[in-house]
Amino acid sequence: MGFAQLIVVWQELTGSKEEMNEALDRAGPGALPSGNPELRSRGGTLLYDAVTLVADHKLRRLPGRKTIILITDGEDNGSLANIAKAVKAAHEADAVIYGIHYVDDERGGRSGLAVLQKLAEPTGGRAFHVSGRVKLEYVFAQIAEDMRNQYGLGFTPPANSKVGDFHKLEVKTTKAGAKAQARNGYYTRK
Repeated sequence: MGFAQLIVVWQELTGSKEEMNEALDRAGPGALPSGNPELRSRGGTLLYDAVTLVADHKLRRLPGRKTIILITDGEDNGSLANIAKAVKAAHEADAVIYGIHYVDDERGGRSGLAVLQKLAEPTGGRAFHVSGRVKLEYVFAQIAEDMRNQYGLGFTPPANSKVGDFHKLEVKTTKAGAKAQARNGYYTRK
């Protein structure tokens, strides 16, 4: 998907490398439609709306591990959803968010990195800043490593829980120097 003033699906979920490569070739700021009177744009970058849309309409119904990788400057301008709603949607879809803070060197600034951390960390993900020293290839290798080294923990909500209640979690490790990277909670489901 791409997002700016509009949110566009360039390729539905697929296991085909060819379809994905073709979609990546079509992707980019110039590939977002304009001038269509049926598409009403809001603001400039609909980051929170894009996360919420992907989690609610694409990932929630799918079984298994799910990951959202955001490549963005981390700025949101015009979303109807806020950061809390985007994180909640990712939690409910059982998706981990990874944010890649990608900005031109001239623009500088890291305020968007903090936003990506606020989206990623509650879901068990991380945020990265890409620069001359930290390359995109390295970041994807780190994400792949995280995904290969995940463990699943199951929880049973208290008997008096209602559907939609949030249950805070804190996962700690007893191994010196090790850090547990985990979501900060879960929502009671039906």
